[in-house]
Amino acid sequence: MMAFGAWLLGQRQRPNWIGSLAASALSDPGFPRGGSPEEVRAYLSRQDLWDGDLFEALDDAEAAWRRDSAAMTRFPPRAPAFREPRRRSPMCDARATLAELVDDGRSSYAALSRLIGRGPGYLRRFVSEGTPQALAPADARLLAAFFGVDEAALGGVE
Repeated sequence: MMAFGAWLLGQRQRPNWIGSLAASALSDPGFPRGGSPEEVRAYLSRQDLWDGDLFEALDDAEAAWRRDSAAMTRFPPRAPAFREPRRRSPMCDARATLAELVDDGRSSYAALSRLIGRGPGYLRRFVSEGTPQALAPADARLLAAFFGVDEAALGGVE
């Protein structure tokens, strides 16, 4: 199950309070990206800038996260078939790194695309067709945090 904090950061494109909360959280370096709903709520309660409307948005976001998590439990991504490990060239790029991370079965291209607020085919096109040429720095940062890898491995800035 994806951490609530990481899920919330991927919701910045929503045209509602959840999107506003996600956009604010993305610009806050202290935001608990790997946090549970309780940890996020505790963090926000310690901040002076948050008002009641954003706590209501947080409640709505938690309900949406639980629905999304339940859907992922019912229809989890398929595990990849066993195959020999890939030999990586010394000049591996962000596409190869992302493909390898997705092939490990932790998540799907569609789920990761939604995490960064893009359409479901965005990252599959990035890997297979080379469009866009590079990930946006914010997208690379969010994916790197999700996978626990260095941002530079996905084309982001260190």
